[in-house]
Parts: sequence; C-alpha cells; structure tokens
Amino acid sequence: MIGSLRMSAAVGTAKALKSCTCGAIWKTLELFLQDEDIELLGFQEAYVPDDEGAYLYNHVPCGNTLALSETTMLRNLSTN
Repeated sequence: MIGSLRMSAAVGTAKALKSCTCGAIWKTLELFLQDEDIELLGFQEAYVPDDEGAYLYNHVPCGNTLALSETTMLRNLSTN
C-alpha cells in the first residue's frame, strides 16, 4: 500500500479523495493513481441522460471495487 493510509485517529477526520471499506484512504488523486495496489478495471458508461460515468478500480489487497466519477477525475486533474 504505497499511496494509501490505514484509518487512524490522526487521519480519521482528514478529507480524503477516496476511502475503501477495508480502511485504506487516499488523500489525493495522484496518490490513488500511483498506488501499486490499485488496478484500473474500466469505465462504467452512464445510461441516463445528464448523468456521468465512472472509472472503476480494483483495490487488490481486499478485492473491493472503487469508483471515481468523471467529475471527480476532471476536478482533481485540473488542480494539479
């Protein structure tokens, strides 16, 4: 777990980009995308007009699937 942190009292209240039910958290998109334990699964297209799709990722250690919306990705990419 290079870019993720385990939930603790020190980071439990920190604003995170994404968290996993196993307790891992990623504070920035950069840390999330650089984490070797994260694998891109694909893109889930939106089937409802005016809705947005999501990028799906696998968190390898626990097997959970994590989703990041198009808006989240673009907002965080444009601030770097």
